Amino acid sequence: VIIDAVKISRQTYQRMLTWVINKVTKVIEFVGLLTLSFFWLHDVVLSLLGMALLVFANDFVTMSLATDNVKYTRNPNKWNVKNITLASLVPALLLVVEGTIVILMGVEYFHLEWEKLRTLVMLNLIFNSQFRVLVVRERRHFWSSRPGRELLILSTATIIGFALLGVYGIFVPSLTLHEVLTVLGFSALFTLGIDLPKYSMFRRLEL
Repeated sequence: VIIDAVKISRQTYQRMLTWVINKVTKVIEFVGLLTLSFFWLHDVVLSLLGMALLVFANDFVTMSLATDNVKYTRNPNKWNVKNITLASLVPALLLVVEGTIVILMGVEYFHLEWEKLRTLVMLNLIFNSQFRVLVVRERRHFWSSRPGRELLILSTATIIGFALLGVYGIFVPSLTLHEVLTVLGFSALFTLGIDLPKYSMFRRLEL
């Protein structure tokens, strides 16, 4: 019974650690991208409705972390806020770069008007938030373990639901299917590609 209690407590710690890393990464990405885009474009690149939809989209996946499939560690766990923050900084700054590229893509490649550019940015933030969870939930490479069933179902449903929302213009100005699929594909490739520097940083900081 004591051994089982220790194993379960360490699994709980891993789920809490995932939540913290995801939260810190999300906040740095969000604030960094909005600040950078404001000085660049002289306006807020995400509408109030877009912010509300972003929070709504993230909540369900974040809650599913409580039932995620995790492994307990062999050694006792210890909260190291400094290392957790430093480890979160690497994927967060790379995600700011991703968001900047998406804005540039919307302006220079798709030639979107302002409100449609906001839709593109919102969809990118929603899509990469789903892939970001898959990356930060694992201390090794993201393919090292299978995510929990609820996490996979909710992430897939969120991606499909908001892709349709963007195409059909529900609540927000619509984009073409090509534009939505382009930002989805780019978000997937870029965000999952962050796994390599994340893995290196996590190992260095012994998370």
